Amino acid sequence: MDIPVARRLSKPAWVNLRSALGLVLFCAAFAGGQRVLSEARATTLVWAAARDLPANSTLASADLEPVAVRLPSELLAHYASAAAEVEGELTTRSLRQGELLPALSLAPAGTASGIGSISIPVSPEHAVGGSLRPGDRVDVYATFDPADVRARTTSILRNAEVSDVIEASGLVVGGEAAVGIVVSASPSRAAAVAFAVRTGEIDVVRTIGPSEGPSTITIRAGDFE
Repeated sequence: MDIPVARRLSKPAWVNLRSALGLVLFCAAFAGGQRVLSEARATTLVWAAARDLPANSTLASADLEPVAVRLPSELLAHYASAAAEVEGELTTRSLRQGELLPALSLAPAGTASGIGSISIPVSPEHAVGGSLRPGDRVDVYATFDPADVRARTTSILRNAEVSDVIEASGLVVGGEAAVGIVVSASPSRAAAVAFAVRTGEIDVVRTIGPSEGPSTITIRAGDFE
């Protein structure tokens, strides 16, 4: 007597299709996760200021240092890549030590700004105790005829940027080490500063934010009577 052999039923095709689809989705998710992790670990070298840099500085190798950063591509595009040659370019604004170099803060060498620099000799007690540093903004005042009834104090420079601070070591004036600051000024303002330095007494005030009020302020001895 023949005994019938049971036939194994094959799995439906839709089961295999579902498994394949699940495997594809898993692989895609895994690959996406790996890419996100890889991008999170990836860094890019950009230029940063190796020291405080005033506006209108010509960049040299000593002014620059490469820094590895991890930023989204849309933010990274705003900074100068360390692969770019920026030596010899001009800074259009002051930069603090360690600050990343914004691409828009650089200009080609030879770009004329119409702004020059002038040094102002001043003692620490008349220059915020000697605490000024490049990048600070200052108002400069001059007092003329201080011992006379015609004495007057006039603002000769408003919201000027300090590009350098000079300390003459070993040089003492009136019992204090002499210092000077270098500020940015237009040609007309530079002439006023030069006249004031030669004929008056200088005081420097550090400012925060834009200077308010008129561009020129004059106070006379009679104003206090």
